[in-house]
Amino acid sequence: MNKKDIIKYQTASGKDRYKFIVYAGKDETTGKSIIVRKQGFKTLKEAKQAYLDVQQAILNGDYLPINQKRLTYKGLLELYLPLYAQTVKETSFYQFKRCMESKVLPVLGDVYLDKITPQLCQKAVNQWSKDTPGGFARVAAWSSRVLKYAFQIGLIDSNPFDRVIKPKKPAKKKKDNFYTKDELETFLNGARDAGMMKYTLFRLLAFSGMRIGELIALEWSDVDFFRKTVSINKTLTLDKGGKPTIGSPKTASGNRTIMLDDTTMNALQKWRAEQSRRIIYLGKPKNDLVFPSEHGSYLVNSVIQYWNEKIAEKQGLRKISLHGFRHTHASLCFEAGLTMQDVKERLGHSNISTTMDIYTHVTKSRKEESIHQLAEFMRA
Repeated sequence: MNKKDIIKYQTASGKDRYKFIVYAGKDETTGKSIIVRKQGFKTLKEAKQAYLDVQQAILNGDYLPINQKRLTYKGLLELYLPLYAQTVKETSFYQFKRCMESKVLPVLGDVYLDKITPQLCQKAVNQWSKDTPGGFARVAAWSSRVLKYAFQIGLIDSNPFDRVIKPKKPAKKKKDNFYTKDELETFLNGARDAGMMKYTLFRLLAFSGMRIGELIALEWSDVDFFRKTVSINKTLTLDKGGKPTIGSPKTASGNRTIMLDDTTMNALQKWRAEQSRRIIYLGKPKNDLVFPSEHGSYLVNSVIQYWNEKIAEKQGLRKISLHGFRHTHASLCFEAGLTMQDVKERLGHSNISTTMDIYTHVTKSRKEESIHQLAEFMRA
């Protein structure tokens, strides 16, 4: 560094400040020089440190146009994340970012793009398949998406993930993630013994087909006791930092109003009355939530899942997930004779193919039972 590289000057108010100008190379696409100008430093020491930082950044290629930089995978990801955030919901963005940080960056983060080969990607995918057999395909797909962006903007000639052979997922027997009519009745009997709030919560979950986030965000203003309907217009989701927040339903079709049966509406009325009595002792809640936590905030999925598992265990039932109550609702709707379109609208699916996939799954066991019944009949 030359003494002449840093220049002392005075501001309009007569204060001493320092500045410097550095040549950072030439933009090959335009032929113009890249000049870095910094000023406003109060001390010579601050100016020197900033000057050295700029020189190091120039050596790293930080001031070159993107198509001239030698980026690492991590550097590419930093460019891609703001763009990806504009295309997906905050929950999806958070899941993607968390996956990158926990699974991908430890393997590829410090590798320069021109050193990421199909062999390296294959090795990474093989390792992910061992660490997370059920979710490695998503990790590989998301990793590939970032490199696809690099290909699209001309940083690499091809996406090395395109030449990766994905390991075969281990075969596992799928368990039905829904209750039959009798199983649901048994479960709800156990939920009733567990308390009015838990009974009403699981009753509504099974007889409305709501997503769990939609149920957690539900407010009393969404319940119309006169028309016997519930309006679903919001859901509990995660923001970019992974914190709970209220957002719009998963799809545009998720905004819907559904009718409920008399028993479910009566349960909601009784729970509202009970909740009102509790307010006398605990004070007025900060919100209008139908199912608040004991502290008046939003319930947590893991807490509801814990209640679910405890009730199932006590009733001697197999355990299903919270999403399984949504499939239970679909199953009962189909069994009751509702059309595919009716079920699609109740569940808030954007595409009827999703509804058809559920129909295929929930009716499979019924078809198998029919075959057994036929065999028994023939043997009689």
